[in-house]
Amino acid sequence: MLVLGTLAGTQQTAGAVPGDTSNAEGQFLSGTLLAGDLALVASLAGETATSDGTASQTNSGNLDLGALGLVNLTIPGGVQVPLEFTNAGVVGQYASALDDGSSLGSSGLIQSDGTIGTGGTPRPGVAPGPLSLSLGGVVSDLGLNPALLAEVAQLGLQADTVSAQASLAAPGSPVGAYSIDDLKMNFQSATLAALVGEINSAVAVTQGEIDGLDAALDASVGALLGPLSPLVVVDVNVTPPDLSAAIAGLTSGTISDPAFPGVTVDLDTGLVTVDLDELTSLNGLPANTDILTDATITAITTNLTGLLQAHLVDIQDTLLAAVDATAITGGASILGTDILTLNTTVGAVRAGDTTGIALLGVGLGLPGGLTAVLGALNTPITAVTDTLTTLSDDLFAPVLANVVPALKPVLDEAVGITVNNQSTSGGVFTETALRITVLPVADALTLDVATARVGPNSLAPPPVVTDLTPPSGPTAGGTVVTITGSGFTGATGVTFDGTPGTSINVISDTEIEITSPPHAAGPTDVVVTTPVGASAPGTFTFVPPPVVTDLTPPSGPTAGGTVVTITGSGFTGATGVTFDGTPGTSINVISDTEIEITSPPHAAGPTDVVVTTPVGASAPGTFTFVPPPVVTDLTPPSGPTAGGTVVTITGSGFTGATGVTFDGTPGTSINVISDTEIEITSPPHAAGPTDVVVTTPGGVSAPGTFTFVPPPVVTDLTPPSGPTAGGTVVT
Repeated sequence: MLVLGTLAGTQQTAGAVPGDTSNAEGQFLSGTLLAGDLALVASLAGETATSDGTASQTNSGNLDLGALGLVNLTIPGGVQVPLEFTNAGVVGQYASALDDGSSLGSSGLIQSDGTIGTGGTPRPGVAPGPLSLSLGGVVSDLGLNPALLAEVAQLGLQADTVSAQASLAAPGSPVGAYSIDDLKMNFQSATLAALVGEINSAVAVTQGEIDGLDAALDASVGALLGPLSPLVVVDVNVTPPDLSAAIAGLTSGTISDPAFPGVTVDLDTGLVTVDLDELTSLNGLPANTDILTDATITAITTNLTGLLQAHLVDIQDTLLAAVDATAITGGASILGTDILTLNTTVGAVRAGDTTGIALLGVGLGLPGGLTAVLGALNTPITAVTDTLTTLSDDLFAPVLANVVPALKPVLDEAVGITVNNQSTSGGVFTETALRITVLPVADALTLDVATARVGPNSLAPPPVVTDLTPPSGPTAGGTVVTITGSGFTGATGVTFDGTPGTSINVISDTEIEITSPPHAAGPTDVVVTTPVGASAPGTFTFVPPPVVTDLTPPSGPTAGGTVVTITGSGFTGATGVTFDGTPGTSINVISDTEIEITSPPHAAGPTDVVVTTPVGASAPGTFTFVPPPVVTDLTPPSGPTAGGTVVTITGSGFTGATGVTFDGTPGTSINVISDTEIEITSPPHAAGPTDVVVTTPGGVSAPGTFTFVPPPVVTDLTPPSGPTAGGTVVT
């Protein structure tokens, strides 16, 4: 017995997980041919098993087909199709669905673990036998020539040990296996049933001819020797054989011949039995292989006709041998004196052998001598043997004319046979070892022998990550990330580019909280791992903290209010800028590299400016808060209204001074000599005291006072004149 296919054990999953599903079924007999008999269908129910991943299930049992006896199935048109269970014995049916997504189904001759064939320990009580299906009514109901139907009458099929197995380990592919030990087809031929009668009739004719051979020989020899003398007396004796007895062993019972394998013929009934195992392979074939192909039918025809022709030749040769062995004695005499003696056989005469023939006395003067005697003997012998030499051809002619033309058309319409039948539908894989189709070109009713099914099998789906909140965090780690998705129950870890997160908290099947680890900047794959497997990655971006590279202006008054432009990187989403911890105001994130911020009031001196984003805080830049300048003295304190006085201002905080105003009018030629001294040229101005204000990055000073003095005015001179020598006192 050959068993095809292998178990899918190498594809087993690592472990069972709730949500894994598997299904299996083993059913020995099924098909649409049985559908009309609901009680029969119920009695032939198979074994099934299913698992949802929480527990395995195995169900098996024995089916005693013999107890069903003979069942007559009725097909459309009222035709009866007998199904004989009497000798079918006990078959096993097995179904196992494991909690790891794998399953196995089998039926027929199966082992205790559901495997098929005879390699292991057969399942207790399983002893399959032949199952017979009679299609005589189907054949007789075909719309073909009755003469053809008579040659393939009482068509039947017999299946012996048939087994099937199917296995599947999700997520792999199903595997089918089958085994067929013996499959026979038989039919009864009217021509073959009549063959022995035709043989006996021909033998009877020949027997009559050989029974009268001695008289025929007397006449033929007498005619030859008569011219020698009117006193010739001829007495030829023949002991005729019993031809029927000679071939008695060849005209009854069953005939077969190793030279024509797979075919036997019962000569008594005309029953032809075809052992399909010997004509074509039944095992080791591709899925859905047709057995009754044109080639197989041709092989049946060739071996059947070869067997019959060879047997008829054996009968013919046996009859000829019996006739050839027939003794011929006696001879001829004249007045009691022998002139011819005979002690030979029919075969010797036919062969031209004169050893047992003698001419004596007057006989020696016979024209032609012994040759003439042989000719006289052969004339009646040939009349007998001519019938025999064409006997096999004559009897074989009806076989060629009647049986051969009937086989293909009748078989084509009546029955189809396929093995290793495999199909998949809705995730269910079916392996049927043997499928017999009744009326394949019409109603196509099927009888499935040894079926196994597995599936649908599936593994619980791996976790799925749909979202991460927040989607990014600092490279330093520590971000609590909420992962949403599905299949998180039992999650054992979350990794960021392979680095495990910490403090995992599986909130539900759809939500996990995880703390990000430290990681280099950039997008990373976030993978959730559960007992089922690993998810496809989500993306979490590790973002470096912001970097401050420059502040413009780098300083401002302690009163605040300076609009500072901060350049650097990583400013996207910035939430604040602080000056030594004091928040700036009116933040404006222009881009990832630029922020505008208004400085707050602050004590004088350098301060750390820190940009804060969702990622973290930058290293500080420096902004210097500058106090306003102080004017303590102006030298000279006054000057002409025409301006042009170079005034030296002393005080403090003059570094970086940008201007000096006199009642708002800028002085010119500013010269910041030091933080405590400035030289400035006064502008033209109306007479009187004016506020002098120094402006620096730290602000404006409290005013000092510079007095613009008008030039002198002469209104009268007394005396109005005097000598050129001078000396006049003028008022």
